[in-house]
Amino acid sequence: MHYGRGGPGVRKGKDVCKEKAGGMEGRYHDITGTVIHESYLPPQVWDMKSNRSEEYERVHKLQSVASAAVGRWGRKRSCPISYSEASWTGLFDWRRKKWAEEVARVLLPEGGTDMLPEVTDFDDTSNLVPKITEFDSTGAKNPYWDRWPELRGTKCRTFLGVGDGAAANFGSRCGGGGRVCVTVGTSAAARIVVEDEDEDGDGVEEGEGRGKVPEGMWCYRVDGKRRLVGGALTDGGSVVEWMRGILGLEDDEEFNKVMEEVSSGSGGGEGECSAVPFFSGERSTGWRGNATAAIVGITRDTKKADIVRANLEGVAMRIAKIVEPLKRLSEAGVKPGDGGGSAQPRSAPPPPTTLVACGTGLDRNRAWRQMICDASGSRVAALDEGEATSRGVAILMAERLGGGGEGRGVESLEGCEWHEVDEGRRRTFEVKMMEQERAIRALEEGVWGGGRKGGGGSGS
Repeated sequence: MHYGRGGPGVRKGKDVCKEKAGGMEGRYHDITGTVIHESYLPPQVWDMKSNRSEEYERVHKLQSVASAAVGRWGRKRSCPISYSEASWTGLFDWRRKKWAEEVARVLLPEGGTDMLPEVTDFDDTSNLVPKITEFDSTGAKNPYWDRWPELRGTKCRTFLGVGDGAAANFGSRCGGGGRVCVTVGTSAAARIVVEDEDEDGDGVEEGEGRGKVPEGMWCYRVDGKRRLVGGALTDGGSVVEWMRGILGLEDDEEFNKVMEEVSSGSGGGEGECSAVPFFSGERSTGWRGNATAAIVGITRDTKKADIVRANLEGVAMRIAKIVEPLKRLSEAGVKPGDGGGSAQPRSAPPPPTTLVACGTGLDRNRAWRQMICDASGSRVAALDEGEATSRGVAILMAERLGGGGEGRGVESLEGCEWHEVDEGRRRTFEVKMMEQERAIRALEEGVWGGGRKGGGGSGS
């Protein structure tokens, strides 16, 4: 399978799934934490069955890249996939930690449920996860035994895969404590780690309180006791690249001059405009794959800085739209003393939600971070650390190995550059966000209804 594979075959597969789901899409979203979208597994299976039938007939079990590698090393035909990986298929019941059979039977072709592999936590130590032995079950020599002696038997602890978004949260000091990780690279995402309601990872009641998946968001498992809730935009930093190309700002010096105007506010006035930044369709929160971008209010006075500001603000407002329900989860779930801070009295209100900003799109763009701060109404800590995903994987592995991982992923934010909310700009953004929503509704009614089809991946 090709993760995030697009094209007309997958879009047709999505239409098939929507037709088969009937009026149950809302229920399926609550069960799986995902929507019916091209980037998830069911439409891709339909594409394979319809357009690559010979490949489809040869499929024994669907595998993630990590599980395929572990299975190959252990000379096992198929290997389990982790709760975290299974969550990203769109067919996993995140509450019960098993395949959502009710959903799979409806959305997959006949017999498709037979392709689903076993699932377990990423640190499973049972015999489900194969070990590298000298000989396989048939007595044949395992080539990896001599090639990689470090991986032999009990000398090596093998883990299954973890979703990159979940790992990035832990690597960005957002593994708990009610912090929301906001990442802007080519795409953009906002995510929060939520602990299950009891220490056994059970007790998450369907459709109630913190156990309800917010509308338009996704909910993926991190492991047996924690889940990742958030949303994503197909276009984040890609909007900046588009503007630099179309406005002739490829030269860094020229772009920096325009950004100085944006930061100072001198590019506004009569030329001010606004943007709906759906250049590659919309994911969260509306999941409108046929959406297109628009810049509204351009006049003869509009300058390059106005267009740049409009698009940066447009993305910031869409991120704020995702952050809004995450803040409610944060404030409902933060326990006294969470996040490495001083313990609060149990009668005290929860502390304000902190956003931690990271990613190449935000690292050097202070103005954009401040826009996200003011649009969301939340203080922002700018984290200047690279390789967040790799660091997060190391933290999660260290937890399981007893190597000091506990408490990591929620380290102090001391030393970060902080952005505080400007209440005047916050009120301005409230008006602009309402205007953006009106523009989206107008575009949906007058343009997108018969427009092109498209849309990006599932996001992290």
